[in-house]
Amino acid sequence: MLEAAFYLSKYQQKSKYEKTQNYWIEIGGPPSKDYIGKFLWAPKAPQWELLEEIQKDDVVYHYVTSKGPMEYRGKFVGKSKAKGQAKEIDKDELARIMKEIDENWEEFFKDWRNYDTFYLVELYDYNEFKQPVPKDKVGFNPPHKYFIRAKPEIADKIERLTLTQRHVDITLNDFFKSRGYLFPSEVVSQFYTALKTKGFVILSGITGSGKTKIALEFAEILKTEAPQLMVALKMGIPQLMVASGDKMKAEMEIREIKNTIRELGYAIYGWDLPGKADKTPLPFILWVYGSNSKDAYYQKVPFGLLVVDRILKGKRELPDDWKEGMKWVERAYDGKTVNDYIGDHKIFLKSQNSWSVGKTYRNFRMLIRSDLLGAVT
Repeated sequence: MLEAAFYLSKYQQKSKYEKTQNYWIEIGGPPSKDYIGKFLWAPKAPQWELLEEIQKDDVVYHYVTSKGPMEYRGKFVGKSKAKGQAKEIDKDELARIMKEIDENWEEFFKDWRNYDTFYLVELYDYNEFKQPVPKDKVGFNPPHKYFIRAKPEIADKIERLTLTQRHVDITLNDFFKSRGYLFPSEVVSQFYTALKTKGFVILSGITGSGKTKIALEFAEILKTEAPQLMVALKMGIPQLMVASGDKMKAEMEIREIKNTIRELGYAIYGWDLPGKADKTPLPFILWVYGSNSKDAYYQKVPFGLLVVDRILKGKRELPDDWKEGMKWVERAYDGKTVNDYIGDHKIFLKSQNSWSVGKTYRNFRMLIRSDLLGAVT
């Protein structure tokens, strides 16, 4: 019999982020993306003293200026974490380290040769954004500085816009943090392992330490197919609704869309309401309802949802990969072709994540009661 007993701590957060972490922005123009996410460095001088405040596991967002690679200019391209505090090293040691990244680094370094001592922060866990985030999307006006603190609203927008790019990287720890609780990672690991191997866990601790909360919040995850969906909903991603007509098969659509995403990594969905989509920031959640005039129940219950991260408008010729992402149409509807589907719609949505809700009214009511749906437009 396995018995796991441990003490829990709960920290009420001021925002969606841990109190113990700081959030920073590196503003740089590296000659190539190979430089990003490995080190922060700057001369030891008053204008760069802020680097002395960085702590272990602080998060650093990487923004590329007009001096960087063309395709990344004016965008946030990824984020990483600090391995520790800034070290002070001489210029020869800095050159030795950086040459391991690029043997031609001396050319890039020539304007800094007048300084003798430098700050160096080693980074780890670099996460390159599959779709870089333009500064206008998050309301960022880059100052003429190399390193600054990230405003909470900027960090929040970056996290929301990149959430759907992280398919399986969202962990139980991420979920608990999104709900305002910071449990030690080893506690979460032991909690899950005990449940997985023996089916129960014994929690002990003083009143208010979080014993009940960790169990209740974990139960919330079990109401859906994946914890990343729970995080997305709780983080306030905008939500829209689309209802198919009498001849549509919403349940079949969701099933085949999920199959297409498994095969290709994405699927394309057609829509006829470009106005709402145009006014909704990406990513957004699209709930797919059935619509059958003879079945009131059918109209009220969503069969699933898509997380939309790109939009293509108009009747222009679609790229081949977007057409490929509509292969689910021919599986869901006998006799209907992808070209037929394209002709019937005015706007096309790209999704890399999809979940089934199922025609179960009770499950839908559970989602409503747990305040996961928010205001569905």
